[in-house]
Amino acid sequence: CIDMRAAFASASPRSLAASTLRRTAPLHTEARIKELGLTLPAAGTPKANYTIACWESPTRLYLSGHLPIKPDGSMATGTVGGEGGLSLEEAQEAAKWCGLGLLATIQDQLGGDLDRVEQVVKLFG
Repeated sequence: CIDMRAAFASASPRSLAASTLRRTAPLHTEARIKELGLTLPAAGTPKANYTIACWESPTRLYLSGHLPIKPDGSMATGTVGGEGGLSLEEAQEAAKWCGLGLLATIQDQLGGDLDRVEQVVKLFG
């Protein structure tokens, strides 16, 4: 999260009001994903006895249990660094596949519209 107190401390009331009321351009998240040359996988399913998506309220979605599944169906495994471990590049690739899986689940839960996402509160990995 951003400490908004510091950002607002130096802002005048007029500029603060103008900045909070200003609308931004539509995001078109799916178009940006395609522009980056990425493709979302099919929304995942639990690999064990747990739930990967849980709505706490109509506006808050919790995700859990996403794995770095590659497009060929295999899973990236191992630790980063050390002898026999994943290289930094391999670890970054695994993180990318995990993130794309998270986005696919969010898209599935939101009926296909990633532009409905307003904020990511926490991300562990």
